[in-house]
Amino acid sequence: MRTTVAGDPERLGPDGRYGLGLITEPLSCGGVWTGHTGSARAGHHGIGAVAPDGRQVTVVVDETPTTDTAAATLLAAVDTALCPPAR
Repeated sequence: MRTTVAGDPERLGPDGRYGLGLITEPLSCGGVWTGHTGSARAGHHGIGAVAPDGRQVTVVVDETPTTDTAAATLLAAVDTALCPPAR
């Protein structure tokens, strides 16, 4: 499941990858997160992700992102949660 191929850049961004239900995205602190995203018909959208060091995050919003800015903001929240704070 973690063996991925280049994903649709319209849905996953230029560096996103996909494999058997899991996606990977680069982290600003190095490495990639692995996880899954999805939307419900009610409009909810969620991302569940894990970093190489085992940190985990789940982000759920009550509206599916409809702009590139909104999608990028969600990915930035995942990145913030998974990258250790600078010391």
